[in-house]
Amino acid sequence: MFDMTSRIGKVARRIGGALLALLGFSSCSKIIEVPLEYGTPNATYRISGTVKSKSGDAIGGVQVALKFVVPNTEERYLHKDTLYSDKSGEFSKEVRVFPVSTIEMTFNDIDGDMNGGEFESEKAVVTPVQSEKGSGSWYNGSFDVRHDAVLEKKAE
Repeated sequence: MFDMTSRIGKVARRIGGALLALLGFSSCSKIIEVPLEYGTPNATYRISGTVKSKSGDAIGGVQVALKFVVPNTEERYLHKDTLYSDKSGEFSKEVRVFPVSTIEMTFNDIDGDMNGGEFESEKAVVTPVQSEKGSGSWYNGSFDVRHDAVLEKKAE
């Protein structure tokens, strides 16, 4: 026997679930790199810095690998990203992700001699500094993350 009430209930639940999923992902800001669901705590991180040699020369084309570290979780790195320094040695990006305690930055010279020699890699752990308070609900505010790397040339 056909039960119309049961069938309507199933269809309504499916439509409701699809609608909630659409609302969650469409409410994200334009700067978000990682999809955040509606009601997920989040914060904006402005990452910037420079890459120079020990002699003070700017180093362009250096890969800056980022790992956003979330405290007290099994999956320590919720988000990973990569930037590159420009010809004046500067790098910058703004991302909006789940709140993190630190950001690990690894600087890798990936172009060999093209930027004035081969340079050793450097790792840095940077603690974000809050520059703007959040809304008091899910948005935790804006944070600045800056590191100026100084790379040493590889021994020849």
